[in-house]
Amino acid sequence: ADPTRSQPCSVRGGGKDMDALNALREATVSGAPVVEEGEELIIGEARFPVSLVTPVLTNDGSHYPLGSLFVTFKFAGEKNATR
Repeated sequence: ADPTRSQPCSVRGGGKDMDALNALREATVSGAPVVEEGEELIIGEARFPVSLVTPVLTNDGSHYPLGSLFVTFKFAGEKNATR
């Protein structure tokens, strides 16, 4: 079995289990700050490793890490702000 596929997309933080992808989505939609600090993303009170495997698939069938989605969302937000 591929160990990267069995990693959860959630970690304990902020006093509760949080789904990293949902936390990133909610922060992006609401405009809440997401801070990249070293090898972690800080979303609210939770910290997630940028290497955390998400269920989002790439074109070749592998899974995007959380940090890649953060950069994609950040770039998309900046691009939309300049329109």
